Amino acid sequence: MNAQPRDYKVSPDSETARLLKEAAASRAPIRVDTGETVYRVDAAETRKPYDPERMIQAIYATAGALKRAGVDAEQLERDIYDDRTQHRRSRPAE
Repeated sequence: MNAQPRDYKVSPDSETARLLKEAAASRAPIRVDTGETVYRVDAAETRKPYDPERMIQAIYATAGALKRAGVDAEQLERDIYDDRTQHRRSRPAE
């Protein structure tokens, strides 16, 4: 079972926030020494919680994008169907 992370708030202009931003930018974990123990912290950025209203707005904002780009919807559907019926184990090399 995966443990759920606990959230801690820090001021965006704090030394802790600055160190975490640097660690996230370098994509390397940091080690935090409390004097008693050294902790390894993965400073990878995580996404904000899912916002269904924002997702609905994004869907409406992009609706019709393929049509505006000149994509033939019927041909795209045939291509997808053909690809799915080939029973490949991996993607083809291109």
